[in-house]
Amino acid sequence: MEEAGGQGRRNFLVLAVIPAAFIAGALLIILLRGGPRSEVSVLGGPVAKRADRPGARGTGPTREADAPRASVEPEEPPAAAGPVDLLRLIDPANDGVIGTWVREGKVLVSPILRGKAASLLVPYAPPEEYDIALVAERKEGIEALHVGLVCGQSQFMVVLDANWEKGYFSGIDLVDGKGFDKNESRSYNRVFLRDKPATVVISVRRTGVAVTASGTPIIQWQGTPDRLSRGSFFKFPHPEAISLGSWESAYHVSSMILTPVSGAGKSLR
Repeated sequence: MEEAGGQGRRNFLVLAVIPAAFIAGALLIILLRGGPRSEVSVLGGPVAKRADRPGARGTGPTREADAPRASVEPEEPPAAAGPVDLLRLIDPANDGVIGTWVREGKVLVSPILRGKAASLLVPYAPPEEYDIALVAERKEGIEALHVGLVCGQSQFMVVLDANWEKGYFSGIDLVDGKGFDKNESRSYNRVFLRDKPATVVISVRRTGVAVTASGTPIIQWQGTPDRLSRGSFFKFPHPEAISLGSWESAYHVSSMILTPVSGAGKSLR
């Protein structure tokens, strides 16, 4: 009887140990696989399922090295800035250099000086290439309007409707050291009629200077900026700035817009 009872106890222990060992082994395998667990049923009981590990294959957060790279678009060169209203930058009381310039409403008025050229600073350094469109009207006198310009490192003057013994003519001062009346830019096309506004467009490029008046070509000069320079006759208030002037005549300038073509201009205030 005792032998039979001992044999029964041994059989019971074996039957109890085998399932426990099997469950322990299953849990050990799950633990070795690692990672946090979520509840699922293993062998009929609630145990933990391995959660997605960062960087694991198939699911879960993608590793940085595996992430698709966004394509980088090449940057376009910056476009030239928009038009600049030069008249709005002018303070006649401070920017007048020779003579008393005044503003009548929105119109800039040049003085009449006998035997000398009136001069005014436009406090703006233009870009490398640009257009200037101005609307001007000769109200008194019979002489020229002057527009001082810059191209590269060179300053020069566009003279419009000078009235000498040879009649009205325009030109660039200086070209190859020669005055506007003696160089290849000289033109005899008329620009201004009394009490009639004219729209003058001046185009400054690395390859030349062109001027039209109310659609009519006035100056068509081709050449490099190093051929241009300023003479002693005209007053240039600033080495980088645009300027306006007149000779023994009163001009009303109602608009003066600079449009950049290449490069960047800057205010000199």
